[in-house]
Amino acid sequence: MKNCVFRRILALLIAAILLPAALVAEPTSDPNHPVYRALDRWQARGLVDQLPVMQPYPLSELETVLDTVIARGTVREREEAERFLAEITPRDPDKNLYGAPFTEARLFTRDDEIQPKGAIGVDFGGHLNETISIGGSAGGYAIERDAADLLPSGERATDDIVDDNAKVTIRGRDVYTLLQINSQTTFEWENLWIQAGIFRRSYGPFHDESPVISRFAPQSGNFILQYDLGPLRYTGTLSSHTATAVFKEIDEIDSAKNIDVNQDGFDDFENRTLQVPGKHLFIHSFGFQPTDWIELSIFEAVVFGPRLEPAYLVPLKFMWHAQGTAAFADNSLIGASMDLRPLPGVRIPVIVYVDDASFNDLASFDFDTKYKMATASAIQWAPDAGWEPMFEVSYETVFPYMYSHAGLDPYTPEANFNNYLHQGTSIGNGLLPNSDRARITAGIAPARWLELEVMGSLQRHGNASEKYLDQYLNDGGYYDNGREGEFFVYDDGNEPDDLDWTRGDLTYNDRFGFLTQEHIEWRYQTGLSGDIVAPVGRSTIRLGAGYTFEYIQNPLVYVWSETGGLNGGGGRTTTDDDEVNHYLEFELRYTY
Repeated sequence: MKNCVFRRILALLIAAILLPAALVAEPTSDPNHPVYRALDRWQARGLVDQLPVMQPYPLSELETVLDTVIARGTVREREEAERFLAEITPRDPDKNLYGAPFTEARLFTRDDEIQPKGAIGVDFGGHLNETISIGGSAGGYAIERDAADLLPSGERATDDIVDDNAKVTIRGRDVYTLLQINSQTTFEWENLWIQAGIFRRSYGPFHDESPVISRFAPQSGNFILQYDLGPLRYTGTLSSHTATAVFKEIDEIDSAKNIDVNQDGFDDFENRTLQVPGKHLFIHSFGFQPTDWIELSIFEAVVFGPRLEPAYLVPLKFMWHAQGTAAFADNSLIGASMDLRPLPGVRIPVIVYVDDASFNDLASFDFDTKYKMATASAIQWAPDAGWEPMFEVSYETVFPYMYSHAGLDPYTPEANFNNYLHQGTSIGNGLLPNSDRARITAGIAPARWLELEVMGSLQRHGNASEKYLDQYLNDGGYYDNGREGEFFVYDDGNEPDDLDWTRGDLTYNDRFGFLTQEHIEWRYQTGLSGDIVAPVGRSTIRLGAGYTFEYIQNPLVYVWSETGGLNGGGGRTTTDDDEVNHYLEFELRYTY
């Protein structure tokens, strides 16, 4: 049996190498490139400061940062920066553009489940002239479309594909070959640059899982402007997103009248997902660095659609006030961040992002009230040592109903242009509303070709609607925005009949409710990962492997109420048996 499993893994790994895919790793168009993790360490060391708040960086900015590290860093740090700089430098000194074909294979496992992904594509970029630079990555993608990503809780896939029906059949298994492209073009002047493209972004200073824009959120169309005025910096970004609606339909009215209730849920409804274009996110940020050890920032955002609202593009305005001039039809947010470096090798990034809060209650000193917000904070320590250590303790929160703003009735075919989602997933932190996560990581590079990291984390999650809104889909997810209502069946003359509902009130105004519910899910994770980077002539081989152990205590499940019906009935939150999961990840990347 063991030999059979081993042969299956080996066969899938070989198949993954042969299958085309594009798992992007080009530093000017992908914030998941390893250079941005290195930048966290270099910032803590004090080698670089006042970096742009939005990643990835344009070519000139990235070249400047790497040149600074080469000038200020230790021998090992200079070598690492030179390696990153070589990736974005043409091999022929007479050329302005660089190109690096690559082949990559990944294999993900969870217990006895296996998911291969492979890659063949090209990274490209360079300076077209003194003003214009480009960067990107292009290739194909091959995967079983129905296969879920085998990733630990709280993690999201880093690949972006364009949905298509192109497929090949390998030993009876349908494998879809899908296109993926990330690209950006930047127009640069002395103190100003404008960047446009389709790529992932990340908003700092907490870039790992930023509550504003996460590097794990799917790619989108972006226009970014940055203007430097010495210690002052302005950043504005407009992005296009996909609005979604998740609702349920009854297949047959007879099954709705005779509800078969069980612990596995209510199966007589069919999930439907609708995707609609025309959703936009605009963010503008003002940064200020009075000294070299502290940087402050305030920023605002608005989510809107399906129209393009010119009032939000005015440079000097207050988002909430601008929203008022547009009939309060959209969703405005506000936040602040601090990047503190009090000691050599120590960095403390903090960020707070607020959707809504009850001013009347707070003014009356009633603090058990509404706070729709997300936060992230960390303490990073990067001592001056030859093995390049980086230690980090972080804490993230997503308070009840954050990211789930709704301007229309939920669970209907009407797309939601107000929530903080793109293609049905959070633009910000990947944690569900009413969750938190504490995490410890320690990374070292005992040799210039070897990087190791160990991690431990604790995640908690509860359904903020438990007992208050045990109705229909109030399951604590992104689409649960705190509304309650009454459901009923009506006959519109068509078969089958329809399930509809009457809108209720927003109830999260009444209480804080952060992880105070009866049922709380606890997820414990620990893991070890390593990367080997080996130059082979002018080529580079990168080998990576990782293991994560996950124990889930009281996993939450949402089932149809045993005492409910269609009129006023709904779901209830309970817990299932504890779970233990084992995750493995392997990666092989060869860059020509």
